[in-house]
Amino acid sequence: MLRADDGSLIYNHNGVGITTNNVAKYGSLILGLKYALQKGFFNFRVRGDSKLVHMQVCCWLMEDQTPGMAELCGEAKRLKDKFLSI
Repeated sequence: MLRADDGSLIYNHNGVGITTNNVAKYGSLILGLKYALQKGFFNFRVRGDSKLVHMQVCCWLMEDQTPGMAELCGEAKRLKDKFLSI
């Protein structure tokens, strides 16, 4: 779910399908970042409950050895770098 600074709803997606918890959290982050970029937003605040995603994407820590997760993390990092602030 994406919200403007005033709390109004900008975008809500219906989920990422049947998958693991970590893949779902990465999928949601990636969908949100892509949508925000498509709509011309360049400042983004992420709120979530996944320490794994936060540490891997924002802090560049805790590298994951699983190929699928490493790909999701890399995509999220590439998207993150397109924002002025996140």
